[in-house]
Amino acid sequence: MIIGIPREHVDDEKRVGLSPAAVHTLVQLGHEIQVEQGAGAGSGFSDDAYRSAGAVIAHCTEEVYGRSDLLVKVQYPTPGEHGWLRQDQILMAYLHLPTREAGLRQILLERSCSAVDYAAVALADGTAPVLASMSRIAGRM
Repeated sequence: MIIGIPREHVDDEKRVGLSPAAVHTLVQLGHEIQVEQGAGAGSGFSDDAYRSAGAVIAHCTEEVYGRSDLLVKVQYPTPGEHGWLRQDQILMAYLHLPTREAGLRQILLERSCSAVDYAAVALADGTAPVLASMSRIAGRM
């Protein structure tokens, strides 16, 4: 599977979808990882760190969207990114679909994209592990 990590386009978002350590693990499992140039800079991760982990560095967001089967983001795609979502692509991010404008929902439906909203991921006991870990990370930045 080709996994893409685009740069975040939401204002003031410094986090990145995956760390170089996570990229290394996924590469070892046989996946190809595309990371947009500079995507990890706000989190303190250089392009060289991603390259060393086995990722290919892409030159722009559109390139990452165009090559990836699975997109791993922190925040929802902005309206400027909607046109790059492809048929049958998988998107993982904080999507906030119930409160988001209809445009993103419509694009996801029209293109038969699968979407995983981190905010909706919960364990049987009701805890939200992704939300808790990302909140801790955001609190440090």
